[in-house]
Amino acid sequence: MKSTSLMSKIVSELMSVFFFLVASLSGCGGSGGGTAPAVSNPQTYTISGTVSGLSGSGLVLQNNSGDDLTVTGSDFSFATALDDGGAYDVTVLQTSLLPAQSCTVSNGSGTLSGADVTNVSISCSSNSITISSAVSTKILTLNWSMVEGATYYQLYSNPDGASGYSQIGADIAADATSTEVAIPVHLTDWVNGKYMLDACNSAGCTSSNEITSLDAIAAIGYFKASNTGASDQFGYSVAISDDGNTLAVGAYHEDSNATGIDGTETATLSDSGAVYVFTRSGSSWSQQAYVKVSNTGAADEFGHSVAISGDGNTLAVGAPYEASMATGINGDETDDTATDAGAVYVFTRSAGSWVQQSYVKATNTEEWVNYGTSVSLSDDGNALAVGPPMKPVLPRALMAIRREPQLIMARCIFIKRLVPS
Repeated sequence: MKSTSLMSKIVSELMSVFFFLVASLSGCGGSGGGTAPAVSNPQTYTISGTVSGLSGSGLVLQNNSGDDLTVTGSDFSFATALDDGGAYDVTVLQTSLLPAQSCTVSNGSGTLSGADVTNVSISCSSNSITISSAVSTKILTLNWSMVEGATYYQLYSNPDGASGYSQIGADIAADATSTEVAIPVHLTDWVNGKYMLDACNSAGCTSSNEITSLDAIAAIGYFKASNTGASDQFGYSVAISDDGNTLAVGAYHEDSNATGIDGTETATLSDSGAVYVFTRSGSSWSQQAYVKVSNTGAADEFGHSVAISGDGNTLAVGAPYEASMATGINGDETDDTATDAGAVYVFTRSAGSWVQQSYVKATNTEEWVNYGTSVSLSDDGNALAVGPPMKPVLPRALMAIRREPQLIMARCIFIKRLVPS
């Protein structure tokens, strides 16, 4: 009886194990014929929004630094959907340049949470591309602010205002904010010439304002008299110091009756003539003195010739139609009896102020000689040579003048021009 009972117990336990195994295999999809549970894919959502203020082409957006999207209308939607729970980050890759615009993003980043994102907002506004000029000797520098979205710039010139713009040089890098242009002084149409800058990217280019050639005049040092007058012949004679910081300019048909330095510039004495002295500080020039003679006379043509010493502190000026009969240094300048005899005037500068130092005449003053048609100063300003115009047959003299501390002395060297027989 005991053996039978033990056997029954063993059979019962084996059956329990069997059914357990069958149940386990069925749950795992084994030979029991059960079906495996389905695996679900995550939900995906799109990123979209609206655009306001866009007035040109070329706007390109990105999401998560990719999925480039060119926008042409008032709304947009990225092609690539994102998994629920994923991050999104909408940015502007390129702005419109036709016309130039800046665009900003609102509500552009976040995390997807069970729905499409539809509230990304792009707001665009137009920019102006403005160039300005700065100048130095024979160089025009054009400056501008960096244009958002530009990948390069191009500089254009319209040399006469009528033939049209053409590009100057190669394309300019996107990070540049200035460029220099060499000024071809004698080939420039200062009245009509123009410059313009284009900001460009793959969508096209937008042009800046125009800078005229007249805006660049200071690049070559453009000088005018303080009392500009018709037919004054300002610039007929010029001289500059060795260091380039003092410039003397003659205007031998200037018409004022002023005397001395910085007198009244009213035009009441025809062709009396004047000289203008300009000085430079850094890159800026200014008129330092308006120079007239002590015996201003009509038609004397003071300023017909000029010479300046190396340091710029001594100035010699010829007046070849001055008419006194005086001779030598500082003679009677009120005499007016030797028509077109001519004279030279020497001026000196101390602490920025000019004074007339000497009134120079030939030792053998004669009518019609035109003494002072040409003048030349030594570098130290202590020797002066004065000559009349060279004419055939008639003898002429070159006056050599030496300056000593308190006195200017003169002597004549006669020069005869030989005429072939």
